[in-house]
Amino acid sequence: MNKKQAMVIAVTLILVSVIVLATFLSTDETTNSAGLKAVATFYPLAYFAEEIGGDLVEVNTLIPYNTEVHSWQPSPQDIMEVEEADIFIYNGAGLEPWVEEDLLPAINTGNKLIIDCTSGLELLEKDDDHVDDVHDDGHDHGDEIYDPHTWIDPLMALNESRAILQAFIDADPSNASVYNANAEVLFSKFEALHQNFSDSLSTKQRDMIIVTHEAYRYLANSYDFDLEGVVGISADEQPSAATMAELATLMEDNEVYVLFTDPVYASDYADTLKATVEARTGLEVEILPLYLMAGPSADGQDYFEQQEVNLDNLIIGLEVMP
Repeated sequence: MNKKQAMVIAVTLILVSVIVLATFLSTDETTNSAGLKAVATFYPLAYFAEEIGGDLVEVNTLIPYNTEVHSWQPSPQDIMEVEEADIFIYNGAGLEPWVEEDLLPAINTGNKLIIDCTSGLELLEKDDDHVDDVHDDGHDHGDEIYDPHTWIDPLMALNESRAILQAFIDADPSNASVYNANAEVLFSKFEALHQNFSDSLSTKQRDMIIVTHEAYRYLANSYDFDLEGVVGISADEQPSAATMAELATLMEDNEVYVLFTDPVYASDYADTLKATVEARTGLEVEILPLYLMAGPSADGQDYFEQQEVNLDNLIIGLEVMP
C-alpha cells in the first residue's frame, strides 16, 4: 500500500467514525423512500440499475458523466458514499483499477453486495498494438489484460444488466417480481438494439473502421468488422508519431475516408489524420461521432439513443448497401 492509498483509507475511517457517532447521537430517524441504496461507478451501469430498480432503488453515480474512467480517483467522500450503500456496482475487467486498489480496502464489504458486472463474461484480451504509446495519467497500466469496454456491445450490456438484476433480487427478494418486470423491459430494448445492429450491418461493403479510441472491439466482434485506433483501450494515452503515420498510410491504402471519434474527447488526433490523408489524396475525410455512452450526450441523448446514432454512423462508415 502506498502513502496515497494509506492517506485515503485513514481519512475515510475518520469520516466513518464521525458519521456513526452523529447517527448514534441523533434523535431524528430518517428513512430512505427507496428500499435499497445502490452506487454505480459510472453512467451506463447506473442507467441500467435505475431502469431495473425503478422507485425501489436509489441509484447514485460516482464518476461524473463523460469523464475518463480509467484514471479517475475516488475522494474520501466518494468512498463514504459506497460505505453507506447496500449495493456497489462496478464494471470490472480492469476498467476501474482504483476499485480494488483504493476503494474496497477502505470500506466494510461484509454489509453490502459488491457486484463486478463482467464477472463470468467472455472477455476479449486487450490489443497490444499500442504498447509503445504513452499514458499521461501517472498510473501503471501494465496489468491490464482485458478490454473492459463491454457495455458498448448490446449483448454484453444485457449480461451486465442481468448481474444487476440478480443483486437487487438477492438484496430485496420481496420485490423480485417488480425487478424482474422492469428488467424485462430493459432486456427487450437490448435485444431490439442487437437485432437492429445485426440486420443493418449485414450488407456492409467494408469490414474496417478507423477510430480515435480503440474502445469498440466488443461491438466489432459481435457485428463482424475490424477497427484500428489512434490510442488503445485507455483514452488518456498519447499516440506515437509512428502510430499516426501508420494509420494515415492505412487509410490511404484502403481508401478509408471516414474517421470516428467520441464527441466527449478532443478531436485533435482525428483532425491531424484528416488533414494528412486529405493532403495526400486530395479527397475529403469525414469525422463522425461514435459514442462511448459514458454519460448523456450534449443533446441529452441517453444510452440507447446514443447507440442509435452509433449505428447510423457505422452504416455510413462501413458503406452498408440499402
